[in-house]
Amino acid sequence: MALTGALCAVLPFVGSIMFSVPAAGDSGVASVPGWRIIAAGATFGPVLFCHSPFGEMESATGRNWRRVQLGVLALNATACSLLFFLTSLMVFGGPMALLVLRGIIGWMGTALLAARLLGWRAAWVGPLALLPIMIFWGTEGPQQYAWWEFTARPIDDPAAWVTAAGLLALGAGAHLVDRWRWRAAVTFLRRRTIRLSRRPPSAP
Repeated sequence: MALTGALCAVLPFVGSIMFSVPAAGDSGVASVPGWRIIAAGATFGPVLFCHSPFGEMESATGRNWRRVQLGVLALNATACSLLFFLTSLMVFGGPMALLVLRGIIGWMGTALLAARLLGWRAAWVGPLALLPIMIFWGTEGPQQYAWWEFTARPIDDPAAWVTAAGLLALGAGAHLVDRWRWRAAVTFLRRRTIRLSRRPPSAP
């Protein structure tokens, strides 16, 4: 919450500033508003909060601790997202605040997925690794963006909303699966991949 609060305090001063960064589009440059960068940083704070130095011992206590941990994560993530959205609403107004909300939804999903794959302390890897990819390859020209660039597409663009919601569902779903089922799924996919790689090629 402290990280999100600090970024909310910075948002009125930096959120509307346009930064010129390299892009793969025709112009070679993308103009990125500050709020897109700040929103990516505001979403992994609640996930980092779930890290504990006693993670292995706590996970051994069973599903009750897991439910408490997920409940705290959901409550903290909702509170931080709501705080950032309300701040955006006061600073930018309704239409832009909806664009910020869509960005928060997608970034939160990437933070949750990174935390599940790499550990709680690595939740920042998801948003901060995807952000430059989206800016560089997602910008196709002046005010033209790829369909999956959920932070820059128009507010009424359905594909951008589906992308953001899909990332959130993927990240949340990864945490709802306990570690035994997670390991079973990973083992199944690994064995399936090995089996397919050993299959002899079909005759022409």
